Amino acid sequence: MKTLRRLSYVALAVAFTQIVFGAIVRITGSGWGCGEHWPKCAGYWFPPLDRPDLIVELAHRYLALFVTVAAAALAYAAWKRRGEIGVGGRGGVLRPAAGALGVVVATALLGAVTIKLRLNPFVIVTHLSLAMALLATIVVAGVRAGGFGSPRAVPLAADAGTLAATAKSWRVARIAAVLAFVVLVFGALTANLGAAGACLGFPTCRVYRSPNAGLVHLQLTHRVLAFLFALHVLGAAMMIRKRAVAPVVKRAVWIALGTIVLQILVAASLVEMRLPPALQSLHQAVGTLVWIAIVVYAALAARAAYGDPALLTRDPDALAEPPESRVARRRETSGAAAKVATPPSVAIVAAEPAANARLVEIERAAKAYEAAISALVAEAEAKLVEPDEETGPADVAAAPSPVAMPESAVAPVESTAPPKRPHSIAVIVARGADF
Repeated sequence: MKTLRRLSYVALAVAFTQIVFGAIVRITGSGWGCGEHWPKCAGYWFPPLDRPDLIVELAHRYLALFVTVAAAALAYAAWKRRGEIGVGGRGGVLRPAAGALGVVVATALLGAVTIKLRLNPFVIVTHLSLAMALLATIVVAGVRAGGFGSPRAVPLAADAGTLAATAKSWRVARIAAVLAFVVLVFGALTANLGAAGACLGFPTCRVYRSPNAGLVHLQLTHRVLAFLFALHVLGAAMMIRKRAVAPVVKRAVWIALGTIVLQILVAASLVEMRLPPALQSLHQAVGTLVWIAIVVYAALAARAAYGDPALLTRDPDALAEPPESRVARRRETSGAAAKVATPPSVAIVAAEPAANARLVEIERAAKAYEAAISALVAEAEAKLVEPDEETGPADVAAAPSPVAMPESAVAPVESTAPPKRPHSIAVIVARGADF
C-alpha cells in the first residue's frame, strides 16, 4: 500500500505541474508552437529548439507524456495488487487508478483534437475540465491508498448523532466539490473567450474594456459563483467545529478555505494590476491547488462517513475500527434490520498493546485469586473433618454417660438424615477474618 501511496503522490505532482504549464502555454500564446503536427512537433520527434513558443509547447507535451507514464505505473501497480485488501473491489485503489489512466489518455487525445481544430476555446475548456478530472481521480486513489491522513478519517463514535454528523459533512463537502468544478469551468471560459479584461476592478467592475456585454456578464458570473463557493466553504469550516467529525476532516476543510482566501487575493491583484502574465499563471496555479484541496476534503469526508480506512498501512490508527463494526455501522445507517456485532476476538486484536498488557495482568491476578480461594476452602474442610488434637478418643470415652430415663418420658423422635457438611461458601464466610 505504501508503494501505491507514493505513486499517487508522484502522479499528482506531475499532473499539477503539467496543468500549470498548460496555463503558461495559453498565456504566452505558444499553443501553436508545434504547428498542426501531433504527436510530432513541427514535423520532428526532436525538433530544433530555435523558437521560444516551440520550446514551451514541446515542454508541455513532454510533461503530458510523463503524466501518462505516472498514471500507467499507478494503474499497473494497483492491478498487480488487486487481490490485497483495500486495493481491488469497491472502495479500493484499483478503480480510481484505472480511471486516472483512462482520463489521461482521453486528455491527450483531446489535446490532439485541440491542435487539429486550431485551438478552439470550447475544446480548450473541455481539455482543462478533463485535466481537473484527472487530478480528482489521482487524489481519490491516494486517499484510498492511505494518503492525506485517510486512516484517521473514521467516525469518533458509533452513536446515531456522530454518524449523522459525518454524513452531513460528506453532503456539504460534495456540494463544495460541485461548486468548485463549476467555478473552474467558468474561469476557463473567462480566460479563453477573452472576458478576463472585459471587467477590471475588484470586487465590482470599475473599468469596462469590452463592448461585448456578454463577456462582461461572463466574468461577473464567474465572480459571483466564486464568492458563493467561498461562502459555502467558510460556512462548512465554521459548522464543522461543532460536529463530532474526525480532526483530519476538519483540518482538510480549513486548508481548503485557506487556499480559497489566497486565490481571492491573487484574483483581486490580477484585475487591479491589469492582468500581468505572471499573476495570470499564479491565478491558474492557485486555482488548481484549490481544486486539489477541495477534492481531498470531500474524499476524506466520504471516507469518514461510508468508507473503510486503508488496511495495508503501518499506521496503528488504520485498525482503530474493526471491519465487522464498520459493516454493522453501514447497515444501521442504511436502515437495515440486521445488525452485526463485533466479535470479542476482533476487538482484542484491534486493541492497543497497552490494553493487551493490562488484560494479561488482570487474567494473572484472577488466577492467583482463584488459587488462594481454593487453598482456603481446602484448609477449612480439613479442619471440619479431622478431630481436634487436644480432645482425643480417651477424653471422649471418659465423658459422663447420659442419665437413663423411662420410656414413657421419652418423646418419640422422628428419624432425621445426618447433617450435611457445610458448603464451601459458608466456610469462607465463617472464616472471613482469616481471608
